[in-house]
Amino acid sequence: KTRFIYYKVVKVMKKETVITLCLMLCTFLQVSAYEYLPFEDISSTKATFVDVRSIYAREHYKASKPGSVWVDPRSIMELNKFLKNHDKNKEFVIYCSCPDDEYAIAMAELMEREGYMHVYILKNGWDTLTEHGLIKGDGF
Repeated sequence: KTRFIYYKVVKVMKKETVITLCLMLCTFLQVSAYEYLPFEDISSTKATFVDVRSIYAREHYKASKPGSVWVDPRSIMELNKFLKNHDKNKEFVIYCSCPDDEYAIAMAELMEREGYMHVYILKNGWDTLTEHGLIKGDGF
């Protein structure tokens, strides 16, 4: 009887291991609808820039990229409003001032789930735009 129980436990563990490995592989191979946009491509893109810095970051810097659309990343109403009012076939470049682009990635993933097809993240968005003189406002 002990041998039978051992066999069942090993069989269940093997099945769980296979499922876990499949999930890990699927996650690793997942194709996203967004990618990082190289800075060199900024001047040639006709994309809409989406600023997803927090309201605190906006108040602190008091500046933005001219023509960009601001969406408060902590407001579900603002996020929904943005997603409803924009064309899913247009290009969008998402940027934030987070150290590892957390808000930009989260917004891009949300847009991907909602069917947006051309979503890019500007790596180190705020810092990149600032370094290249593309920010306008107080102190810039």
